[in-house]
Amino acid sequence: MTIAESLVVRAAIAGGDGISAMTENLNRIQNGDGSWTGSHCITGRTFCTATALLVLQADRTPVPAAARK
Repeated sequence: MTIAESLVVRAAIAGGDGISAMTENLNRIQNGDGSWTGSHCITGRTFCTATALLVLQADRTPVPAAARK
């Protein structure tokens, strides 16, 4: 999530889109039932799905005022 938020802030400063590559990758690896899964022992379906949803929402939150300067 921190990486996603950082890319959004960086994009706001530079005037670009910092999250589209992550969105494209998440769309590519999404399971047919709408969930995401990981390949590490601590990344179960619930954790991966929750994390993917947080990343997908990162560009929909307000950009901090300090980042807009």
